[in-house]
Parts: sequence; C-alpha cells; structure tokens
Amino acid sequence: MTVVVTDVTRATPDGVLVEAMLERLPDCDVSVLVGLGLHRPMTDIELREGLGEYVDLAVNHDPDVTVEVATVDGLNGDDVPVRVHPLVAEADCLLSTGMVEPHQYAGFSGGAVAVGAGDGSLIGYTHGSGVLSHPDVRLGRIEDNPFRDIVDRAGDAVGLDFCLNVTKGPEGVLGASPGRPRAVVADLAETARAALSVPCSDIFDAVIGGVGAPSHSPRWNSSRNGLASPTRT
Repeated sequence: MTVVVTDVTRATPDGVLVEAMLERLPDCDVSVLVGLGLHRPMTDIELREGLGEYVDLAVNHDPDVTVEVATVDGLNGDDVPVRVHPLVAEADCLLSTGMVEPHQYAGFSGGAVAVGAGDGSLIGYTHGSGVLSHPDVRLGRIEDNPFRDIVDRAGDAVGLDFCLNVTKGPEGVLGASPGRPRAVVADLAETARAALSVPCSDIFDAVIGGVGAPSHSPRWNSSRNGLASPTRT
C-alpha cells in the first residue's frame, strides 16, 4: 500500500490524516510518498514535523524516477504522458491526503495525485501557454476547467483508490472529506467558496486580494523536461 501525502508547500495535517486512514485498515506493508511534483525534497526535520510517527515510512518523490502508466488527451487531442513514481504505479492499494484550496489554474487544488507523484511531462503540459491561456482556466473554477479536467483524467488513469482531503481558512480547518477524488474536491470546494469568497455585484477593472507567503518552494532544475527553471513561484 502507498499513501501519497503533500509536501511543505501545503498546510495539510498529513500525520493526522494518515493516522485516520491507517487505523481503519488491516496491518500491511505501507509506504508514504511525499508528493513533491517538481518541488525540492523535504528535509528530515520537515518530514518529522509533518508526519510524526509515520516519518520512517516516508520517501521523497523523485521526478527523475518515474514510469509511464497511461496517456491522456490534451486540448487538441495530443497525447500527454502520465508518469508516476514506482511506489504509486506498483501499489496494490493507493491512498492520498490533500489540501483543497483556491488554485489559480485548477480552480481548486487537491484530489488526484498525478501531479505530486509525477514528472515534468504532465506538469509541463498543464502549465504551458496552450492550457493557461484558455479562458476557463481560472481561480475558483473546477467545472469546465480544462486544467482541472486534464489533471482529473490523469488521476483516474493512475488509479487512486481513496483520498482524505481538508480545506482551510485563516482560522484553521474548515472541513474534511473522504472518498473518490473528484467528489472530494467538489465537496470541499463548495465549503471553501462559502467561507472564503466574496460576492461582487459590480464589474471591476482590477481586484486586489491579500496573499500570504509564496506557496511553492524552490523547484528542481527541470529544464531537461522541457520546463523553465524558476526559483520560486
């Protein structure tokens, strides 16, 4: 069994969520994969703070060590490879934790593990200009959002059996949802919208919102995968 958890760029209570899942399952061999995507590896201290007693089960994802499990159709019918870590590809049971929060491209994050456990192929395609320039790729929108759709279909291909996600606000956790990835994201997106969104009756040229520290850590040097090599996003 493999449990994919979030990395230090997400304020997910991974240790609590892993415990909640594993205590309801029979004893078996368990690996915990930290879903870094193209982010830097977590340090030993960060792993212990995030996973507590489960830290000894943890492995940092390496985007250079992946196997192809499927392809999904892109916007123009082109094939987008879905490659994931062997611990994900070969798992007889695949679980995950996650954070459903407003995301500038996916509408809301969370759900599928194809990005966190993947390589630069899917990430490069979904973060490329062809997808990001689509008018339905926008903050807070999951319905008819091509970015979200591609990621969800890639997650279907990976075969995630069960996920336990949370959503948070300034005061802490707003809700938790277990089950299939798409349903979990839809459920927690509604919870987050109700708590975090502000209705606007007029049309504005610009809206300025308060944003905290950057959510992403320095990335791997990913130029070999056809991506730029930003230091921070």
